Amino acid sequence: MQDLLSSLITHLKENYNPSDKLLFPFLEKVAVKTPPALEKPLPPVILLLTHYKEKEFFPFLLSLTKAIETTFAPCRIVDINEEKNFISEGLSLLMLSKPLFFQTPRFLSSYQRGAKPTLFNIPLLLLPDLTLLSKEKDEKKTLWQTLHQHLPPKVPCTSPQ
Repeated sequence: MQDLLSSLITHLKENYNPSDKLLFPFLEKVAVKTPPALEKPLPPVILLLTHYKEKEFFPFLLSLTKAIETTFAPCRIVDINEEKNFISEGLSLLMLSKPLFFQTPRFLSSYQRGAKPTLFNIPLLLLPDLTLLSKEKDEKKTLWQTLHQHLPPKVPCTSPQ
């Protein structure tokens, strides 16, 4: 069996012309390489900052993150204790609960007030207490409307016709 396989490989090496796609049409599909831009996942554009004390709300935050990714842009939940340097280029929005914001001294010192508040020079959206947000439909609706004001919707992918 090994001899048969090695003779087949030798034959292909000697007789195969890579540009001859008629001989091996399946190689055309195999040879297609993923563009480098698509090999790595997109970096998050929106960070949802949380703390281990808010772990009971993780299912809600995960659902919120998925909804944001579907509608707006890549989003990631970040525990402020696990990642001290979560700030990176390309971030368009930071989100965190008001209680967490006021309990974190480094956030208070990097906060800039204004019509569009920022944290570390990145637009900031303070969420209401997560207990209220996770249970009240009106709070969820208000949050979604606010997100629509802060973020442009994702451009849908369309195939050429």
